[in-house]
Amino acid sequence: MLHSNTCRARWPITQNAGGRPQAAPFDRVHATCAVARVPYAWVEQTRPGGVIVTPYAPGFGSSHELRLVVLPGGTAVGRCTGHASYMMMRSQRHPAWDGPRSGGAVSTTDIDSRTISYAPAGADLAMGAALPGVQAHHDGPTYTLRLWSPDAWATATYRPDSADYTVEQSGDRPLWDQATTAYFAWIAHGSPGRDRFTLTVTPDGDRVHLDRA
Repeated sequence: MLHSNTCRARWPITQNAGGRPQAAPFDRVHATCAVARVPYAWVEQTRPGGVIVTPYAPGFGSSHELRLVVLPGGTAVGRCTGHASYMMMRSQRHPAWDGPRSGGAVSTTDIDSRTISYAPAGADLAMGAALPGVQAHHDGPTYTLRLWSPDAWATATYRPDSADYTVEQSGDRPLWDQATTAYFAWIAHGSPGRDRFTLTVTPDGDRVHLDRA
């Protein structure tokens, strides 16, 4: 819902990335659906010092509660304050895996796919920032991790009592390699929690940073 402290009215924006410009500016914007990208219209329609709270689900792993404050000049900055899982905004719903897929380059890895599948929320943010537009999903009983985007896909499958695991990748970028590189970079930075990541929203889109005020 959009909440205006001035007119004390509410308008549903569950499926409305454009907000409600005729009622702006708002002191508070509360979204009742998850977004992969924060619509810049929400920033434009919130007065400086106003707050935007929305479920944030960029596509890789966890869903987050995101709290943004709008700055003078039209930028919003904030952090993920916890977990929030909501239905995705229809216009931003992630494309579904349309497998099965085959014909990719096959290799082996000693990295258990569950390490990526069950990574903490901070790691999910780090991997999502490194792999924009990439979706991740895992399922049992073999714990196959699937990564996909419009231009690439990868699968990595855990099997009990195996020292090595099978990876298959295809497309314009090696998604498994990029995901594991981002994961171990997150480890090297001390495994920061999601509250240490800052999201900045500008007319050019969203950017995730580590430990930026």
